[in-house]
Amino acid sequence: MVLRRVGLSDYKFHELRHTAASLALAEGASLFHVSRLLGHSSISITADMYGHWTDEGRKDVARRLEHALIDPLAVSSAVKVLLKAAVTADSEID
Repeated sequence: MVLRRVGLSDYKFHELRHTAASLALAEGASLFHVSRLLGHSSISITADMYGHWTDEGRKDVARRLEHALIDPLAVSSAVKVLLKAAVTADSEID
């Protein structure tokens, strides 16, 4: 009834709920917050259903780990260049 009033009568409520959660995660919302928004009893339910939207986050995690582990050690820029080249070479092999 409500969906018909707003011009979305071709959609089911849960389709819109799923779309909203997927869009929120794709835009960078955390699994925790989306889980709470959806009312899931556990974040694992959200992760199981929507975890594929966070694959892009792996690059972010890698950048953050690099920052946390390498930058504080004051590693010379030459070593950083070598590390980056090694990672690039590894990814080209895969």
